[in-house]
Amino acid sequence: MSPSSPQWGHAASPRSVRARRLPRHPALVRAVLVAMSACVIPTASAHAQTIPSRRIVVRSYNTVGVPSSVLERAESTVQELLQEAGVDSEWRNCRTNRGPSSHLPDLCDDVLNASELIVRVVRAPDAVAGGRELGYSHVDPYRRQGTLATVFADRVRPLATALRIDEGTLLGRAMTHEIGHLLLGSLEHSATGLMRGDWHTVGRRTDWYFSALEVMRLQDALSARVQSPQLAVARSQSQSSQ
Repeated sequence: MSPSSPQWGHAASPRSVRARRLPRHPALVRAVLVAMSACVIPTASAHAQTIPSRRIVVRSYNTVGVPSSVLERAESTVQELLQEAGVDSEWRNCRTNRGPSSHLPDLCDDVLNASELIVRVVRAPDAVAGGRELGYSHVDPYRRQGTLATVFADRVRPLATALRIDEGTLLGRAMTHEIGHLLLGSLEHSATGLMRGDWHTVGRRTDWYFSALEVMRLQDALSARVQSPQLAVARSQSQSSQ
């Protein structure tokens, strides 16, 4: 396995704007220009500040004993990346049947609702030994929605070392990538950005963010997901045991 060239596994199978003329009245034109200048904000944060915020809840299952400091950094990274896309996220660290998380107070045994997702942090199973996948997501190709994502912590660690990236940060990026599949309802990858399938090219800031088009699609898909009366629900305990 080449840790510098990871790929992602699959578990399942604009509108045009017409220009308008500004009013000819000088005073009104000046007022419009002043108002526009007051709305100018730095490029890095302009996109996030103009996107209406949505909210999801992520149920996290740490089954392999990732240190709490690494997991906290990962969760913080996910929240930052989702916030850039206009999505607020709340985390529930769920109790597992075994391992260091078996003592956590939150059983997470209540029924999932439309705004909730599950992210499991596991060790890559023997069935995918030697592969380069960092994780996978279950996405219904007909409803174009998903609820369960899995990330391989033991593959993220050596990749973080090879790329000289903080382990918790890379783990969070991997989680966000899979959450992107769930929310976008697709297992497709992009050529660049956070949703690219091959992570051996790094160095650009945009490599770790959703594209503007993905943000639009994500926003629309999340709104439809929450409003859909046909969203299948499942108990998180049964999901986490798969």
